[in-house]
Amino acid sequence: MNLNADALSRNPAVASTDKNAITKTNNHKPLFPLARNENPTQHNRSSDPIPASTTHTKNNLLEQSHDIPEDEFSPANDDTLSESDTDSDESNEDNDPPLCHTPNAPHQQFNVREVRDSFITRKDSLIIFTTQTGEPCDLGARILAEQGRLPRIENAVPGRAKVINDKNRYIIVLIIQERTSELITRQTIIDAISALLSVINEIGLTSVSICKSDIDRVSWTKTRDIIDETFNNHGVKIAICTNEISIPPISDRLRILREYHDSAAGGHKGITKTYWRIKYRYYWPNMKADIQAYVQGCRDCQRKKLVRVKTRQPMILTDTPAVAFEKISMDIMGPLPETRSGNVYILTVQDLLSKYSLAIPLRQITAIDVANAFVNEIICVYGAPKALLTDQGTNFLSALMRAIARKFRIKQCKTTAYHPQSNGSVERSHHVLWEYLKQYVDKEREWDELLKLATFSYNTSVHESTKFSPHELVFGKTARIPTSDPVLPNDLSKTYTDYLTSLFDRLRDSQDAAKENLCQAKQRSKRYYDKKCNPQTFQRGNQVYLLAEPIKGKFADQYRGPYEILEVLKNNNVKLAVSKNRTRIVHCDKLKKLRYIGERGAHLLDDDAPHPGPSGRS
Repeated sequence: MNLNADALSRNPAVASTDKNAITKTNNHKPLFPLARNENPTQHNRSSDPIPASTTHTKNNLLEQSHDIPEDEFSPANDDTLSESDTDSDESNEDNDPPLCHTPNAPHQQFNVREVRDSFITRKDSLIIFTTQTGEPCDLGARILAEQGRLPRIENAVPGRAKVINDKNRYIIVLIIQERTSELITRQTIIDAISALLSVINEIGLTSVSICKSDIDRVSWTKTRDIIDETFNNHGVKIAICTNEISIPPISDRLRILREYHDSAAGGHKGITKTYWRIKYRYYWPNMKADIQAYVQGCRDCQRKKLVRVKTRQPMILTDTPAVAFEKISMDIMGPLPETRSGNVYILTVQDLLSKYSLAIPLRQITAIDVANAFVNEIICVYGAPKALLTDQGTNFLSALMRAIARKFRIKQCKTTAYHPQSNGSVERSHHVLWEYLKQYVDKEREWDELLKLATFSYNTSVHESTKFSPHELVFGKTARIPTSDPVLPNDLSKTYTDYLTSLFDRLRDSQDAAKENLCQAKQRSKRYYDKKCNPQTFQRGNQVYLLAEPIKGKFADQYRGPYEILEVLKNNNVKLAVSKNRTRIVHCDKLKKLRYIGERGAHLLDDDAPHPGPSGRS
């Protein structure tokens, strides 16, 4: 097919006057009933010249705007981030009940709909009206002429169609005048629209767009009537563009983004809601990408909004001790209700191999109180550990505790702030202890009186990870409880040497097995944890926001910063410069990167917008 030749080499078809052709029923459920007052056989009107447009008051239900989703109606517009993202503002009203219904009345199916789109932004084929010499006759042709995209027309015949290949679509030019001084007849428009139907059928188009405007001195309502009659019960979809969506200049786009996102009316909404608000009024190429870059770079949103998908680095497995009380962890529970003895806090201690746990009641948690409990209840009973794991509390990192650690050659290890996963084993023991106390605390017994029984119950139960009870791993035998079987008579022939050898063998075998079981349990936990990872890579000099500590009040910022990363440490930790003279070590799970508008929307920036400075500063 020669696309630049006349689409029809024969005489253009005239709209049928057969009543059956107009009232032909459809097997599908009709969208609208036939609601025209005139007789369908009256369509073949006189071809006398039509005067200038007058007010058209005919009761035509199809003159109302019925918007439909663009993915159902026509090809998507320019934004390419998502196939479903378009720049028209059409809504689906196909499920609305008919405006009126007459039983047993014939029905028509129309796919002619009005949309708010700008004619120039449509991605399907365009329909325009011109003279025989290519001069514009409607608004669509004038828009293309202003853009320098109006095709050149030569030797065209009025009432025929010219098909021009325009990149990935067609521009269908309907010739309706020999010259601009000549009056247009209704028959010429009928011939042109009939030629359009033949072109659409020949090319196989499913949707086309036409501009809503008067054609020279012919009112739009008359042209719309001809389109409705010609395309009655045809599958092609025709979008009538009302050009209510404008294309702002580049200089105005940042102002529009601020108005629709930053203002009180905008409300700092997310990308999708901001996009739909703007696309109702405006369109420009890559509009959604610009909106995404602007919203993601909004400083207020980054500080105040808690991200749903937080940073989640892969689990780092800790080393597993070889013998009991080689490495222990300590933490503090409380404050709790004050008891008659004046106790308010609990110092919890756990051996990281056997999971043997202790709970020591305290009145205060000063550095002296914690140090006394550590020396008297731990070192003097179980010996000095090689390593001590605590959080960054001042009572654990005091000068007194550091002196004790140096004296007994204990290595002090500390977790990052507000990251309890680093000391997860003792944190889980808190939950078990708390559940026990809730079961047995009453008016007669207070919680500090039950701590010994609570820890005995925990230590004599088989631990899920080690497959042994903590008591057995520490003392080499299971604890005897009131429900135990009677003790067998001792073999008096055994000497102390035999007993010690047997005890040593039992401890060695059980602790080796416990270590192996514990390592396997850690690997299982890591596999499960890493399934939900959202790892991020941080480098020195990056600007990041730090998740704020829990603060009472609903209006506090969710994040602090931005801060600069001074050093990337091992085990997913980084050192931040929180002020000129103060640094802080935090886990990467508490961080999110600072986003700049300029990362994806540099063309939107002006002198007032945040620009990245040296080392990422702004």
